[in-house]
Amino acid sequence: MMSLKQMILLIYFLCCLFGATHGVDGADGMPPCSSEPKPARRQLPPQAAVWSAKLVERDDGLMVFRSDSGSEFINVGVFGEQLAVVRKDVALTKRQSASLAWLKANGQRLGADGAALVWRSDYETNYNTLVFAPPWSGGYGQASIISGFLALHDAQADAG
Repeated sequence: MMSLKQMILLIYFLCCLFGATHGVDGADGMPPCSSEPKPARRQLPPQAAVWSAKLVERDDGLMVFRSDSGSEFINVGVFGEQLAVVRKDVALTKRQSASLAWLKANGQRLGADGAALVWRSDYETNYNTLVFAPPWSGGYGQASIISGFLALHDAQADAG
């Protein structure tokens, strides 16, 4: 069982914890509750247009995000996802062929010898307070593409 002193301290603690106030100057025998004011919430940037776009398939088979106004946003990670499900002895689908063609045409060489490739997205996007201006490349997209190329190589190793 709690003593009276323990109960008073518990009530004091709970009052401070939940913001109840008592003697501002401590005249009631208890020190005043004080806490630092909460920092102002950070203002988030406006939501980028891509977040309201829908994933659609173009006539050529390429999967893109399309806004209500018709703007298209190319997210390179989608193309890697298409290739990641390639199977041995099964022909590439229209989507997979379109993804592969886009990746071959749009890889940007890096380094003095050009041995490394990167694929970049062509639209502005945001994540919390970060805003990415085009062209940008993200780790998920690059990993997705590498995974897709590995699956393609496994399924069609003799194709080069």
